Amino acid sequence: TPDTTEAYNRAMAAMQRLNDGYDFAQLAKEVSDDKFSAAAGGDLGFISGMTLLYPLEDAAYKCETGSYTNPVRTAYGYHILKVTERRDSKGEILVAHVLLRKPVDADSAAIAKLRSDANELYKQALAGEDFAAMAKGYSQDEASASQGGVLPWLTIGHTNKMFDDVAFNLEKTGDIGYLETNYGFHIIKLLERKELPSFDEMRETIENRVQKDERKTLITNSFFEKLKKEYNFKYGKGDIVCKFADKKLTTSDLSEFCKKNPYLKDSVNAFVKSELYKYEDEHLEQKYPEFGMLMNEYRDGVLLFNISTDSIWNKAANDTAGLEAYFEQNRAKYEWDTPRFKGRIVYCKTADVKAKAEIIAQNTPADSLAKVLKRELNNDSTINVHILKERTYIKGSNPIIDYYGFNEGEKPVIKDFEEALVVGKNLGTQPESYLDVKGIVTSDYQQYVEQKWIENMRKRNNIKVRYDILKTLK
Repeated sequence: TPDTTEAYNRAMAAMQRLNDGYDFAQLAKEVSDDKFSAAAGGDLGFISGMTLLYPLEDAAYKCETGSYTNPVRTAYGYHILKVTERRDSKGEILVAHVLLRKPVDADSAAIAKLRSDANELYKQALAGEDFAAMAKGYSQDEASASQGGVLPWLTIGHTNKMFDDVAFNLEKTGDIGYLETNYGFHIIKLLERKELPSFDEMRETIENRVQKDERKTLITNSFFEKLKKEYNFKYGKGDIVCKFADKKLTTSDLSEFCKKNPYLKDSVNAFVKSELYKYEDEHLEQKYPEFGMLMNEYRDGVLLFNISTDSIWNKAANDTAGLEAYFEQNRAKYEWDTPRFKGRIVYCKTADVKAKAEIIAQNTPADSLAKVLKRELNNDSTINVHILKERTYIKGSNPIIDYYGFNEGEKPVIKDFEEALVVGKNLGTQPESYLDVKGIVTSDYQQYVEQKWIENMRKRNNIKVRYDILKTLK
């Protein structure tokens, strides 16, 4: 565009002046469009990884100290960088500050008054005054004042250069710093310092940040170019869009892709990438044999799981006749060590209510008992019976079952009810049916069905073991 051409021409003209020996700082003051840094001779302060746009960061780190880069293009324009100094990372710091802002329209007298007030606060901080209280009382940085002036953890390049220079040069926890910037007057206190973490500690953070900036595009583009070279990619002519490996992509293929992806800026490049990635994915197992074997193992495992689920686990769990037969054939195996009582507890308000409940229980099927008892003995205003669900109780686990079901122990005291009725059967140590021990019977029956299934498979298939090959496996 005309604007891009103009910016490029200005950048090249600036580059020529630098090559002719013109001072970088003076040139920045004269021609830079970044007014904030231009006033300081283009000085951005120290930077660390991932603080600038990647093209700028890449150019800066590749540039030697004392030298300047060629013009670097970004979405914001063209940049020329000069590396003036290098130093080891100073890690991260946690600081608190008190800020007295400079009003935009303040005259020299007002600035002098602010400077005097800031110096007084600085002296108080050096003397050990409560810094958090000072920040809450005097700081005009609304975001941090209520937090005692505490700022987020800082790394080099994330704040004003002048602020960085003072804050990162504070050596010991509790040290106080002071500076004046265009924003106002700052009194800074160092609260904590963290050294640069190891690469292993930072790896996840770095990877997450890479996925969110231009580096991700560089990675995908590098992989794209690698595939093009590997598969001998070439653009075609006429109806042939491109050729690679054993494939030819036509304009008809491109048209179908565009219908499914109508809003792409560069549809041809996106189409080629999509097809190359698809081809690579389809041939991964042939390209990487170890990965192919792993995928075969995975597919075989899924297949075996599905067959086992359908032919063994689900089939056995739903085979009620088979479960009952297996239980009857192995009754002795499921005998309990401690007697059980199978039934339900009915709490009765009085002895009279219990007597009526006993008569109803003697003449009512078990599956209808709860409904009939509630209908006959309870009403809207009075609860005469409270019925628990039927279950199997272990002897010694419930005093009501022990007293009424096993005829042992003392009569228990029941809150809000005088009596209790136990309806059911003392099973002793022998389950009445497989349903009383369904979980363990089902598990055993599944193993039995699996064993029979394997035996049947062995009979139907001739299995040969290549021991010579088996011995070579480690």
